[in-house]
Amino acid sequence: RDLRLAEAQDRHRAHGAVEPFAVLALSGPAARVPVVFQEGMRKLERHALWFPPLDRATPPVCDACGGPPGEASICADPAHEALLCPRCRTFCQTCGAGLCSGHARVCSCGATACPAHGAACESCGEACCAAHTLSCGRCCRKFCRRHAFACGICGLAACTDHAKRCGSCDIELCGEHQSPCDVTGRTACPRHAKACGGCGETVLDLAWKDGRCETCRTLASAAPGDPAVAAAETLVPEARGAAWRSARTKTRVLLTGSTLLSRYRVWLARDLSLLSAWGGSKLFGMKKIR
Repeated sequence: RDLRLAEAQDRHRAHGAVEPFAVLALSGPAARVPVVFQEGMRKLERHALWFPPLDRATPPVCDACGGPPGEASICADPAHEALLCPRCRTFCQTCGAGLCSGHARVCSCGATACPAHGAACESCGEACCAAHTLSCGRCCRKFCRRHAFACGICGLAACTDHAKRCGSCDIELCGEHQSPCDVTGRTACPRHAKACGGCGETVLDLAWKDGRCETCRTLASAAPGDPAVAAAETLVPEARGAAWRSARTKTRVLLTGSTLLSRYRVWLARDLSLLSAWGGSKLFGMKKIR
């Protein structure tokens, strides 16, 4: 029954057909019109297609999504010439410059930064805003706060390659406030660096006692045939025949010698090459002779 009713409805339904009998083809010149977008000192040229017969133009599109640009802006990254619509741009929270998603630096704190007010850490590549970027005072490279430290003396930043910790108080130190201690192999800050009254070297206070460093306190008579003594007498001929005492630091050898009227202090590297030599009379003091 339902099938017969459907056939009857279809048989009595009105039908019509429309056939075109003429086609109007409209042709005419089209023009590519240059459109210049300017933001600050930067300019970006795009083209609009204008069809005069219909008085219709196809505007430039957003380079990110292909949609209409609306209130367009240029990506603030100088290396990226892109036209952005309001939906496809983010803003630097320092200067307000518009950026595309691919060239905006988003810091771990959530802030967005442009290339002028943000940087990628030279060590790990993490994006940092201006507030969380540290520039090393020695190499001028930029780092995140995990790979650069503020000097505990002056506050200047130093990267992990150039920052040292004081061996006594454990504060971070920039290159200007580091005093390497060859006795301990550690670094001293200005508050914990001591000058030895014997050899004149600056050492960590942990290696200093009663005005002398540990090296001077451990000086002992050189053994017969000591190659360091032979090297010192060869390199400093005027000190031949002196009574020698020697001590060693992490990287150097200290030799002190004395004769009836003179005394000498010779610093040698571990390969027995001469680093410096001091000599003079016991009455008037020593001066540098090599």
